[in-house]
Amino acid sequence: MKLGNQSSNTMPPTTPPDACVSASPRSDRKRRRTSRLARPLQTTPIPAQLTDGRLLVVTDCSGIESPIQALHGLGVIYTHAAACEQSKSLQKFIVCNYGPHVLYANVFERDDDAFVNLLGEAGRVDVYVNGPPCQSFSQAGRSEGDTSFFDKACATIDKMLPKVFLLENVDGLVGRHTDKLADIITKLNVSRVYNVYAKMLNSAKVGGVPQNRNRIYIVGIAKKLDDGSFEWPHAYPHGGLDCVLDPRDDAYIIVPPPPSQKNSEE
Repeated sequence: MKLGNQSSNTMPPTTPPDACVSASPRSDRKRRRTSRLARPLQTTPIPAQLTDGRLLVVTDCSGIESPIQALHGLGVIYTHAAACEQSKSLQKFIVCNYGPHVLYANVFERDDDAFVNLLGEAGRVDVYVNGPPCQSFSQAGRSEGDTSFFDKACATIDKMLPKVFLLENVDGLVGRHTDKLADIITKLNVSRVYNVYAKMLNSAKVGGVPQNRNRIYIVGIAKKLDDGSFEWPHAYPHGGLDCVLDPRDDAYIIVPPPPSQKNSEE
C-alpha cells in the first residue's frame, strides 16, 4: 500500500520564522494546566500546493513529534496538517521545528468538524497518529484504566476518516487492562471502515535502540486500501550495547584492590 511519494531530501512543508527551540517540558510542568483552550495557528484552508502528492498527517498528543521526525527521516513528502499538544514549551518546539498548519492546545476542546473544513480541497487525512498519556495504564503510574483519551481518538478517527491510523501506549493495555484494549478495538471497528491490527512490540528488538521497552501498537488501514501487504516490523539485528558504547580500553580500567589489602592500607 503506497500513500505518498518519497524524496531523499524532503524538508518539512513549512518553516516558522522564529529560531528553533529545544523542548523542556519539566520547566513548564506548573503551567500546563493553564493551557486549555484550542489556539489554531491558521483558520484558512490548507493550500492545494501543500496537499497535491503529499501525505496529510495529523498528530494528537504530539509531544516531540516522533512520527513527523520518522517521516522526515524516511524522505516521505508530507504536509503536517495539524498537531495537538498541551505543554506550552512543547508547543513552541513543534511550531519552530515542524510548523503544522494548525496547532491545538487541548484535544477535548478541539472542534473536529471545524478542522475538517480546514482540509480545503483535499478533504481528507491520510495518516493519523496518537500516543495518549500512559499514566492510566502504566505500572509505574496510576493504572486506573481511564480510556478518555482513547475514546476521543476513536471519535476523531470516526470524524476525520484517515486512510491509516496508528495508536500507541504502554503494555499495561495487554496486561491488567486487556478488557480496555478490547473495548478500544471494538470502538474502532464500529464503523466497519478499517481493518484493525494490534501487537506489542519491544523497542530493543524491532527498533534497534538500547532500551528494553514494550509498547502496544494499534494500526488501522481503510479496508478499501488494505491489500494485505501490511507487516509488523521484524526483529532488528544488533549487537547489544557494544554497538552504541565506545570500545573498551583495558589499559585504563582501574581494578580495585582485594578487600583484605584495602583494609590493611587504611
